[in-house]
Amino acid sequence: DFRRASGEVVLTSAPATTKSLSAYQAYASARAGVFADERVALARRALDLDPEFVEARTVLAWALWSLGEVRASRQELERVYQRRTALSGKRRMRAEIDYLRSSYNFDAAFEQLKAYNNLYPSDAYGFTLLCFHFAEGYSADLLLAESHCRESYRLKPDFVSLGNLTEVLSFRGKADEVESLANDYIRRHGRDDSAMEALLVASIIRDDESSIRESTDQLMLRSHRARAIATHHLLAWMLATGRLAEARKQAPAAARAADEAHDLLRRYWAELTQIWLAMRTGAGAPRLSQDALKLARESLTTLPGFATFSVESRIEEPLAGLIREHETFEGESKSRVVREELDFARGCLALIRGEAQTARTILEPLARNSGLPRRHRMRGRALQHLNLLKEAAREYEQALENPHLRWEPYANFAVPAVQVLEQFRLAQVYDHLDDTDRARHWYERFTEDWKNADPDIPELIEARKRLVELKGDESSNATLSSEENTR
Repeated sequence: DFRRASGEVVLTSAPATTKSLSAYQAYASARAGVFADERVALARRALDLDPEFVEARTVLAWALWSLGEVRASRQELERVYQRRTALSGKRRMRAEIDYLRSSYNFDAAFEQLKAYNNLYPSDAYGFTLLCFHFAEGYSADLLLAESHCRESYRLKPDFVSLGNLTEVLSFRGKADEVESLANDYIRRHGRDDSAMEALLVASIIRDDESSIRESTDQLMLRSHRARAIATHHLLAWMLATGRLAEARKQAPAAARAADEAHDLLRRYWAELTQIWLAMRTGAGAPRLSQDALKLARESLTTLPGFATFSVESRIEEPLAGLIREHETFEGESKSRVVREELDFARGCLALIRGEAQTARTILEPLARNSGLPRRHRMRGRALQHLNLLKEAAREYEQALENPHLRWEPYANFAVPAVQVLEQFRLAQVYDHLDDTDRARHWYERFTEDWKNADPDIPELIEARKRLVELKGDESSNATLSSEENTR
């Protein structure tokens, strides 16, 4: 791609807007890198050699984003946006889209992405960003998400597109397709950490304990990143299947592995999990680390999960403070998403404070036609507190429409166990409504999902007890009906 002329580097294909071969080599290595901290170091080296190297700044921005340095990332993307006139038409459009996305102005970004995909249909970039939009929890359209992620993988079958497609397939419970995808990736790239993660996800969807344990053991021997992946998914599986005692032991290991891999998002998730588990036992909850709070303060994408976590753990602070910090950004933003997610957090805060009517008022327009389970779940809580049980049941039903969400640790809420426990909550609502058939259905679904759970979980004990009582009532009613017919 390069030839030397008069001591300068001349580009013969995709322009990188630099004349320094050393800068380009550092940039190329940064683009190909797997670890975000290494990508940051390489991109900064490229910029030291050529401060006007715009593409290197873009790589730096997204590597910083991966490390949880969201504000620093946004600043770099703004610098790229300001220099976009130095870029080619294709790269200029990318700079505009990146800037819009980093500002959470997804509506405008979508319009640009449509235009980009029409102009450059063989470029995976646009489809990959549409996958991220689903993964970040701002879209509930699984079919469309799968279509985008498949196209992204077809055009560029790398570890990023593999991870995106694996995630959306897991949301649909497609274990066989995840396994097939992993094997296709292995044929192309070999059995690396990303391929082994996909195979582990397939085992988790099947709830195949022996395969899960074997896959995690293999990953644990490979690298810091692989250990973070293994402990993360193992903890998520324990939570989703009700193995809460084992999860309490596993959570610190997951946090340590994430630390070693410099994976702030997984570290943040493990910390929230530890606090939730401690709250369930009545133990004093550990405080969130400053790194985790920094991520929650800087990234709007973590705010919805943090808000629902706060409701589940009945913790008012630091949610109230986080809302105040994000409100500064809200005043400058033209993004609908920013306003909606801050309103969602405000609704959650009202729930924690016992202001159910306020929560209902805030959450109703957000839940309407959104399809996002977290919004239906929290509105259901508000309605249940107001004793509007039929309406609450409808919201919970919508939140629980997809049973496969429990397998994904980042879905709706930081702790996968909540997705399963919500079934128990819905069963109780129908029980109070004397809707025996629906109550029995949800109690059965809950106990089946947690058939291998810890036997001392209070909700599980109560559900099994009520199932016996409901079946007893059903038998009594059948006997009475038979006697009446005889008479």
